[in-house]
Amino acid sequence: MQSRALISFGLAGALALAGARVVVAESVEGPTHGRGGPGGAARYLGLTAEQKTQFQQLHQAQRPQLQALGKQLHDNHQRLQDALAAANPDPAAVGAIVIEGHGLQQQMRKMRQDSDKAFRALLNPDQQVKFDALQALRHQRGPMGAMRGGGFGPPPGEEQ
Repeated sequence: MQSRALISFGLAGALALAGARVVVAESVEGPTHGRGGPGGAARYLGLTAEQKTQFQQLHQAQRPQLQALGKQLHDNHQRLQDALAAANPDPAAVGAIVIEGHGLQQQMRKMRQDSDKAFRALLNPDQQVKFDALQALRHQRGPMGAMRGGGFGPPPGEEQ
């Protein structure tokens, strides 16, 4: 039962990663009202109007691939849940679904890396330093961020 929860949590993390691209895009575009407020990332990085437009174009070009991959991850997760819900789950079938899900997660990670690299190329040197700091924080907190207990406080083990 514990392994089922871990597998489900891992796939949920991949889906969250897919959603993270939309949240970043919205914070650059402006409509989000999350912790950073409207346009928080754009303000922090000091994006020009031209850079915002370039990012929006980059995001729009990637959106169909991202949505398709997100759907594949969702479908994979549903198949895994169905396979695990069987009276006697077939270990080979479950394993194949998990391996497929891992491959999809790898594709999502590669898309994010490519997107980050393309976005970074749009920035001036000062903005790149700020962007790199945001990236380091994201890697430090992990894909689930505050949901994993990261919040806005110091990283675990570095209490004030």
